[in-house]
Amino acid sequence: MKLTALDRGSLVLHTASGEAITIRRPVSAYGLAGRVICSHYDDLVVTPTRAVGRSAWIHEGVPLELADEWQVDGAAESVTLTRRLRAVSSEQTRSSGVQLAMKVELPADSSLRFFLPGMIYSPEQWSAENTHSYADDRLAYPIVGAFDGLAMITMERVAVATADALPTRSPGDTRFLQRTDIGSLGFDATVGQASLLTAWPYWEGNKSAMLNASGSPASALMPVGGDDGLDISLTYRLSITAAPDFNAAVRAVFGGVVDRVQPEPTEPAVTLEESIDLRLDSAARTFREVDGFAGFVLNFDPERGYESEAKAFGASFAEHAMSGSRDILEYGFTGRQLNLAYMLARRSPAEWGARGAQVVDSFISRMTTPSGWVHTLWDLGRQRPVYACGDPTGPMMHYLGPSSISGTYTRMMAEAGRDLVLNIQLHSFNPGVTASWQDAALRLGQFFLRVQEAAGSWYRAYAPDGTPIVDSDWFGYRSGSGKTATGTVVPLLLALAELPGSDSGALRSAARRAGLFLLRNYVDHDEYRGGTLDNPNVVDKEAAFVAMQALLRLFEVDPTAADSDELLEGARRAAIIAVTWHSVWNVPNIPDTVLGLQGARSVGWGGINSTWGVGVTDIYSLFFAADLVRLGRLAGEPLFEHIGELIAPSTLEMLSTPVARRGYADIGMQPEGIAFCNQGVDDGLIRKGDTWGGLGWTYTAGTYGLTTYLAEVRGVPVT
Repeated sequence: MKLTALDRGSLVLHTASGEAITIRRPVSAYGLAGRVICSHYDDLVVTPTRAVGRSAWIHEGVPLELADEWQVDGAAESVTLTRRLRAVSSEQTRSSGVQLAMKVELPADSSLRFFLPGMIYSPEQWSAENTHSYADDRLAYPIVGAFDGLAMITMERVAVATADALPTRSPGDTRFLQRTDIGSLGFDATVGQASLLTAWPYWEGNKSAMLNASGSPASALMPVGGDDGLDISLTYRLSITAAPDFNAAVRAVFGGVVDRVQPEPTEPAVTLEESIDLRLDSAARTFREVDGFAGFVLNFDPERGYESEAKAFGASFAEHAMSGSRDILEYGFTGRQLNLAYMLARRSPAEWGARGAQVVDSFISRMTTPSGWVHTLWDLGRQRPVYACGDPTGPMMHYLGPSSISGTYTRMMAEAGRDLVLNIQLHSFNPGVTASWQDAALRLGQFFLRVQEAAGSWYRAYAPDGTPIVDSDWFGYRSGSGKTATGTVVPLLLALAELPGSDSGALRSAARRAGLFLLRNYVDHDEYRGGTLDNPNVVDKEAAFVAMQALLRLFEVDPTAADSDELLEGARRAAIIAVTWHSVWNVPNIPDTVLGLQGARSVGWGGINSTWGVGVTDIYSLFFAADLVRLGRLAGEPLFEHIGELIAPSTLEMLSTPVARRGYADIGMQPEGIAFCNQGVDDGLIRKGDTWGGLGWTYTAGTYGLTTYLAEVRGVPVT
């Protein structure tokens, strides 16, 4: 790579392949009114390996100076930009603001695929009519890339943000002053003239989830003038990484970031083993038996205690009302009743063996059907099962999919079935107890065999008679996400195939057909969306993890099969995308927020979906951490085990322990997730520094998920 100059202080970077990357306006200094006040260097000295540019201007009454140094790395296809922006002393007393932006024009190409870790992966996520820019704290790491089929061109913020503070703004303001070091990265996908974008402080646009549901852009400007002053250094690196395909480029770019920054795991207040016991002790206190039906009342506000109701929250700007949620027992997705019964009975057979069996018996007697289809929600108050889709009483909690057909989600049935198998195995010494459990489990397997599509897939939801539910967008009617629950069924069928009396051949054959569907429709395209049930059609982390887990389990059934290499490679490809949803840098907290007061670290936390990015996080990755470790060893990918080492301790970050109660009503409680960026703040949704959520799945992730992870790391099987 070498440097040359154009007129008016513009720069051109010439790549080894002879292409040109152009920076026509290295200086784009915006003021509060949105006007560019300075747009070029006053002085530019260029050699093939180094360029120095300087500008000085009066910025809304304040003299500013910018000094840029561009340095080519002789050993790689990269150039580093170091910027120093400072305010010269002035008598100006009113506060002004500056935002320093830059556009990097890429070589003309009509088939670029963009990447921002934890935010942008799929071509359906962008359009040529809009620019797409995201604050650093919404990303797993501040880097943006464009892949052209041969290489990925990236712009990375090398010296990451170290400070943040609340903005000075009123609801509705889209341009505002904020003393923050948070910048932004993004891209303009204009066909034939695509660009990578940087801004400091951040600019989110043309649309942003930060302020409101209408997607108003958000633009922060650093105060200058008066007592504010300004003297800031910024460092960026523009690089070219050769790769044969998009997945390989993502692996090289994100893996390179991890190698360079060497993120360290969070130091937990208690050991991982102790955290499991604390969570199980807390979960045990939620056990209830109401009119002969036994289960765990898990949906509550951890700040107010077991008898409270979970707070409402917003996800992708859909309001998730929690009225009546305390009476709802869930058997998949955000509540795993049978799994908790298993974990408690496994830990304390004498105390919990019979009660755990009682929880399973309640499910078997009241929620299974002769067809094999199973209910996945039980209403303690009304003493009946309720449909997760199309219940006559209306939508329930965050299961908001409108449907004229009553039924439930494939994922929930599959997860309930897997938890049922765990209990069958745990209580196998007592076949008199487990006979009806096994019968129900095998009926569920036969149900999935009957409704499997010829291509190997399953729909997202089904009625009890096997009718697929596809009558609204929530179920993927108009998107490629309608069959993304397919991967959740595979581990269930493989587990059922191990039970005595099962039609193991048919179950494994169906699972293998499903695996091939995942490979051809999702993995080969690096396209993962619709993993969650409350944000059903957006690109998300869980869809990639689900595909990874399904393909890994298929490989492990028969590592010598003819297609075993393809299955293992498919699992590896899916995992490459999944790990990039995890923060590998310390996002600066805002002082005096919940996270700021607790000193929470973002490293290891996993983003949820592409509405929020990695700015709104949860601990769901614990369900897949053991698979990451095992897959990493099988596929020779140490990155996977490294990310697992970050995930596990981060999930204790806001856990209430004897050392730190963190404002929760009991030891062993924690929120569903924590926020490192704003989402819908003007709509009263999630603020940076908040915790959120009170659904019960955290107990299962923090016990079963963490137990399987520790067993994998230490080579001790889970029994």
